[in-house]
Amino acid sequence: MKGLGILNKISVPVMPVCVFKKVDSALRVCELLLKNRFEIIEITLRTEEALECIEAVSREFPELLLGAGTVLEKNEIDMIAGCGVSYAVSPCFERDLALYSREKGIDFVPGVATPSEFYQALKVTDTVKIFPAENLGGAKFIKSLSAPFKKIRHGIIPTGGVNEKNFMEYLSLENVSACGMSWPVDGKLVESGNYREIDNRLRFILEELDKGE
Repeated sequence: MKGLGILNKISVPVMPVCVFKKVDSALRVCELLLKNRFEIIEITLRTEEALECIEAVSREFPELLLGAGTVLEKNEIDMIAGCGVSYAVSPCFERDLALYSREKGIDFVPGVATPSEFYQALKVTDTVKIFPAENLGGAKFIKSLSAPFKKIRHGIIPTGGVNEKNFMEYLSLENVSACGMSWPVDGKLVESGNYREIDNRLRFILEELDKGE
């Protein structure tokens, strides 16, 4: 697949973005991800149980490329270091945080929304998140944003408003390496234990990807 860094290690170009309140829920979702050939997961630090879920997933599913999301502070990098986390994702770009994450051996994926942020982020990382992608203008915005930077090697992960209706449009762009999507692992489905629908949504993504090949 297209892309750099961590994204070279996955074959399905979708990064499920998950919010978990229970370890059991996290493990069940991971079973479904692997069943459907998804090799990567982002667990956001939005709940008190997030770190416990990260530790459990790392222990039970070492084959998954595990990341922590909504990382905003250096102490959060310290928290996830040593927990089997391969990468950290932030909704924004802060140079010191990106460098600190790299010092700890964790790939850092910052969120950017402007050409200036994009350019500054690419000085310290090869992969950036465009966030919130759909509100910023969707695929057309990303195409315009990345055009002046073609000489710079980079991979883009659009996140925010990416769903079953538009993810293939994003993936058709030259520098988009993967889409960050909460749709297949929607928090309401997880909380209600509707794993059948989660499984259906994961299979739908695979079917759409197969059609697009």
